[in-house]
Amino acid sequence: MEMEEGTEWLLELLTEVQLQQYLVRIRDDLNVTRLSHFDYVKGEDLEKIGMGRPGQRRLWEAVKRRKAMNKRKSWMGKTNQMPWMTSSVRSMPCTHWITRT
Repeated sequence: MEMEEGTEWLLELLTEVQLQQYLVRIRDDLNVTRLSHFDYVKGEDLEKIGMGRPGQRRLWEAVKRRKAMNKRKSWMGKTNQMPWMTSSVRSMPCTHWITRT
């Protein structure tokens, strides 16, 4: 199985749900090279490449988990990149940010 640069995440995702045999077909036939490309894949597309319904359900659940994980990482990265916020403020509980009247 030849890996194209930048699709290691796809192999990892498929391996998590024991569907790694579909890597080449998903990457080449369905042109999925980014997680967001799954937004445009339908069940019929997966059926056409030979994936059964149970495999599809496992794949969709893994995609959903990966998207949620990426969303959390993205949000955390943004809070850590706020230049006005020092590291001591970032590690401070939010109750210290709120001024009480």
